[in-house]
This record gives sequence, structure tokens and C-alpha cells, in this order.
Amino acid sequence: MSLERYPLMNRASFTIVSRDRLRFHAEIEHKWKKYTDISTWKAVLIDDQGNVYAPTSIDTVKARHLVETWSYERRSTRRNAFGDILQINNDGYKDRQPLGNLSVFRGRGDFVFYRRDIFGPEVRSMSLSLTRSGITFKYTWKTALHPS
Repeated sequence: MSLERYPLMNRASFTIVSRDRLRFHAEIEHKWKKYTDISTWKAVLIDDQGNVYAPTSIDTVKARHLVETWSYERRSTRRNAFGDILQINNDGYKDRQPLGNLSVFRGRGDFVFYRRDIFGPEVRSMSLSLTRSGITFKYTWKTALHPS
């Protein structure tokens, strides 16, 4: 890992359990554990027909503590008169850099949506919005049955 920014990975996917039930799996990463608690987020599902659904349940809510650790050594090089690198020397032990780490939490959970015939061939796209404290993550899926 470099010393550049660490991207917080927020993702969502879904499974069609039946034509009446959809299960959306969401993951949110953040420095604060409380922020990653999926049960504190408001979920709304909207299909391309304008139907709006609230989840009937939230399952398997978990939070994990993740620590990303890295270290590196600076090695010297041998260069030609033009500054091109000719050789990288195996002398990194001479200039070791301190170990770095970053601590984040990853919250996971499933939002379950239920309604008779919630998913069928007429559904062209669906959008899941997760909202908390003025922040919204929006995930949109288009079905392969109706390419745009």
C-alpha cells in the first residue's frame, strides 16, 4: 500500500430470492464503527416504473475492524550519465521506513424487500438509496433483458 489516500469501499449487490423477494447486500467502510452500522441507514428501493419500496427486514448486520499495514524500504540505484536507472541495489535495509497502518471498520448487512411480483420481465432498472445524516449512497442496476 502506498502513502496515498485509502479508498473507502462502499458497495451493494442484490439477489433475486423469488419474484416476490429481493435481498440487497450492502457494505460500508468508515473510520467510525457507529457510521458503518447498516441498521442505522434508511434504505429505499425505486424501480423504473416509479414504485417505491421500504425494506421489510434487515438481516445479518455485522461490523468488522480492518487494519491495513504497510512498510517499505528505500533502495539506492545506479544511474548512467542521462539519469536512466541501470540497477536497483539490494540495500533497502540501510534506509527502512517506519511501519504505517490505517484502521477502518466495514459494516455489512442485508436489506430484504418483499412485495407480490416485485421483480419481473417488465422491470428495466432498480435503484437502491442508502441515506444517513445527509449522506446518500445510490446504486443503480439495469437488467440485461432490456439493454439501453
